[in-house]
Amino acid sequence: MSLFATNDELFARLRAGNPGFDVIVPSNEFVTRMSQAQMIVPLDRAKIPNFSNLLPEFQDAAFDPGRQYSMPYTWLTLGIGYRKDKVSGVPNSWRYLFDSDQYAAASHFCLNRRTSSVLPRNTKACRSTAFRTTSWPRSKPC
Repeated sequence: MSLFATNDELFARLRAGNPGFDVIVPSNEFVTRMSQAQMIVPLDRAKIPNFSNLLPEFQDAAFDPGRQYSMPYTWLTLGIGYRKDKVSGVPNSWRYLFDSDQYAAASHFCLNRRTSSVLPRNTKACRSTAFRTTSWPRSKPC
């Protein structure tokens, strides 16, 4: 087993030549990038009989139409961690962060990557959450 700190590291390693991996676990956008670069091959569904057991909403993905190159294997939940003595109230929604004058600075940092913070290292996940939670257009520069 090999571990990679980032998708970019995995991409570079495979771009240099597959050292013998049978299975890789890139994030969604890298499935698209790798398939477009012809770095991965379509899945052989004959070897994946349980594909039909996937819920319909998981059998297709915008980043991999028809699930030609990828299979879901886990479900992700991105939560909000906070210190009770530093936050007034209980943040029970991402709107608590993104719609609040008090916490707007933290969400701003999350979106434009100008500072390090306790927000997720994966800024794509943070931006994606912000776009789903607010009416900000996805094309808004970060």
